[in-house]
Amino acid sequence: EKERLSLPEEIEYFEKNFRFTETSKHQFREIYRKWKVMFPKKRLDPSEFLNSQPKDIILQLEKEILINAKSWNAI
Repeated sequence: EKERLSLPEEIEYFEKNFRFTETSKHQFREIYRKWKVMFPKKRLDPSEFLNSQPKDIILQLEKEILINAKSWNAI
């Protein structure tokens, strides 16, 4: 249970290397969990977000989820 509730290394890396506000940190964690459910084997590539703001990272994950959800007729 402890492992399940702990933060993945990816989240820790992004939160450490990008300037997330407390609000955006919570948004990122929430959208990351949804993204990870849809793409369990995929990892976030920090090089894709080198010049990005936290808001851009969140929007990109949301976009990927929406695109794939539409193709699955989930929406």
